[in-house]
Amino acid sequence: NILWVDFIRSISIFLVIVIHTAGPLLYQWEDISISNWMTGNFYNAFARVSVPLMFMVSGYLLLGKQESISAFYLKRFRKVIIPFLVWSVFYLVWENGYRNYTFFNAIKAIIYSIITTPASFHMWFLYELLAIYLFVPLIRVFITSAEDVHLWYFAGIWFLFGPVVEVIQNVLNIDVAIDLGFFTSYIGFFVIGYLLGKQNFSNKMIWISGLAYLVLGGYTIYATYTLSANAGDYVQY
Repeated sequence: NILWVDFIRSISIFLVIVIHTAGPLLYQWEDISISNWMTGNFYNAFARVSVPLMFMVSGYLLLGKQESISAFYLKRFRKVIIPFLVWSVFYLVWENGYRNYTFFNAIKAIIYSIITTPASFHMWFLYELLAIYLFVPLIRVFITSAEDVHLWYFAGIWFLFGPVVEVIQNVLNIDVAIDLGFFTSYIGFFVIGYLLGKQNFSNKMIWISGLAYLVLGGYTIYATYTLSANAGDYVQY
């Protein structure tokens, strides 16, 4: 066990619970007081680091390993795919019942649902993770021959055409024609997690990072409220 990895995992799991506890308040813009809404906004803003942190930890733990493709996917099958299928079936049966279906029609309906959409809204995480797993063996090959400058270059491209472009499109209302698709999604956190996990940080850098987290969390609270107030409803961006 790696102590700091276990610590980040524990914090991330706790913050996911916070999101699912406080987040529903944000969808009640017209139904609750502004103080209650802002309470949800506060907790939600500071808890949103949870999923990126999980992807970063996974990147750190997986990208530096050397193993065969078959060994990698066998482990993922046990740890991820089986729980993913079991919980997907559980949610679908729980919510739909399939009482008027024949057994085989119910099986077909369940398979179709799992392929086309998450069985429950929070299970999008596993779909994203499985898509990244398809590229992990290829990224490992790249990492073994690449220097850190190449990995930081990848992270920079991801940051520019992911978060920065999203800000431009959402805030400035400008459509950017260049679209790198999948490579601007959570796969960037995988690579950044691997990079950051290898670094040694001074106390000064840690304090600066903590301050940045507080400042950006505060700005997220302010911006979410401002955009929602202007729109007259909760703006998720």
